[in-house]
Amino acid sequence: MDENFLRDSFTTDGTVVDIMEQLQKTSNSAHLVLRPVIDYKLDKIYRFTAEVDARRYRIKTGDSLQILVSRDNHKVAKLKQGRKESTLLLNIFLLLGIIACLLSAHLFQPSELSIKWLQDPFSLALVGGALIFAYIKVYPALQILLSHGLKHSENAREVEESL
Repeated sequence: MDENFLRDSFTTDGTVVDIMEQLQKTSNSAHLVLRPVIDYKLDKIYRFTAEVDARRYRIKTGDSLQILVSRDNHKVAKLKQGRKESTLLLNIFLLLGIIACLLSAHLFQPSELSIKWLQDPFSLALVGGALIFAYIKVYPALQILLSHGLKHSENAREVEESL
């Protein structure tokens, strides 16, 4: 979850009304994931399917859970549970990246830097092609992200049932 969503959301209670089986495919395998279906009540009753595995968090039908809901759009909801783990994981990767950068800067020897390979036309064309490809692929996504920011899609719908 990004900081904007956390800042612009509020916490409410939700109830697990069902556990939905979903086949999650990766490039070389597929496995069954159990997704909790959660109802929460604000001005109306909303229902969404959480993005966590119910088995991992020991969630079962009837459980009461904390839900983060967008203040701007009540149809955007996230399960509050599990945020600490993802934040911890991101901080660990950030720390590892900083350590790798510091180690690289410490080991860098400017006297050993040689750019003779740039005199080879094939290598120069390869580097130029890679830079153009990266620019074509990354620039549009980066431009959208910078101009519009992260948007969360609606993942809840109104329901007529009562909690």
